[in-house]
Amino acid sequence: MQCRLATTEDKTALYALWQNTFGDEPAVIDRFFHCVTPNEIVVCGENGNPVSALYMPRVELRCGKKTLSAAYIYAAATDTAYRGRGLMTYLLQFAAENAQRQSLEGLYLVPAERTLFDYYGARGFVTAFFKKLVQYSRSELKALCENPATALPASALQFFKTREQALQEIWHPAYSQTILDFSLFLNKQYGSETLLTDCGYAVYETEENAVQVTDFCCEEGKEAALLGALLQKTDAAKFAFSMPVPRQIGSMPGKIVPAGMWRPLSEFGKQTEIQNGYIGITLG
Repeated sequence: MQCRLATTEDKTALYALWQNTFGDEPAVIDRFFHCVTPNEIVVCGENGNPVSALYMPRVELRCGKKTLSAAYIYAAATDTAYRGRGLMTYLLQFAAENAQRQSLEGLYLVPAERTLFDYYGARGFVTAFFKKLVQYSRSELKALCENPATALPASALQFFKTREQALQEIWHPAYSQTILDFSLFLNKQYGSETLLTDCGYAVYETEENAVQVTDFCCEEGKEAALLGALLQKTDAAKFAFSMPVPRQIGSMPGKIVPAGMWRPLSEFGKQTEIQNGYIGITLG
């Protein structure tokens, strides 16, 4: 088995591995492949054929004027016939070495399951990103709302501007417009709604009479305005929110849970503390 960067000749095999692992439609895979180059794909292969792969699009982490050059470890997958052989460990180490050669300061990822925090922790990652979970009824939210924020067209450019303004004092990945366009596409593809406003945004999905807001993100002190805009979009009776730790809806403290991990690679990356970082958009 050999770990290496992907080439254009690997495309068919990578498509098949992705579809067999994640079950996505070809349109989703096509769209994502426009977000990365072969140099941002690491594969482990047998006889030249990829049987394990991960993607690492370049993403800058930001907090105010501070930045860290990084890559997002995403869509890690191994063919079922080759699982249990430690291939992902080799891939992660190769990805780290490749990132160091490119002078990146670290890698970050979002474990798909709670148990995987231990798995990645044993491979050099530390928990650095968190989210706050809180639930409210519609009547409780109505009592907290102020004048609703102004809804804006859901374009990648507006998404970028709104997100960066809302998270400017919190460590977060500053996704490119290309990746945000893919995120908007995924939301439509899988039934989520994206509400962009002049003070923040909310990504949510509705099931029966309940709304799950998977990413509630706004400028500090503007939570009530974003809530007002959200209530105008749905008549649901129950709401569950996931948001940055520093943000607050009403007086309920909420539950803080781990959401993502960071592996520093440079001295600067090791010396920089990411405290209560927020990822929000996971592309998953």
